[in-house]
Amino acid sequence: MNQYSEEKLANLTNKKFKRLIGVKREDFNIMVEVVENAYKERHKNGGRPSNFKSREKVIVLLLYIKNYRFIRR
Repeated sequence: MNQYSEEKLANLTNKKFKRLIGVKREDFNIMVEVVENAYKERHKNGGRPSNFKSREKVIVLLLYIKNYRFIRR
C-alpha cells in the first residue's frame, strides 16, 4: 500500500494516475468526498472510528474492481 501514499499519488501525472488507479483524478476525488460524507452521516451519533482513511477505502475498492477478472478465474 506504500506505492499508493498521498505524496506519491500527488506527484503522478494524470495519465499515470489513471493507469494505476483506474479512474481519472477528478473522479477519484469525488468518490473520496462521497465516502467521507457517508461516513460522517452514518457516525454522526458516535461509533467506532475507522482504521482506514476514506482515500484508502476508495483505492482498495478500485483496485479490487480493476483486478476482479483475474480473481474470478
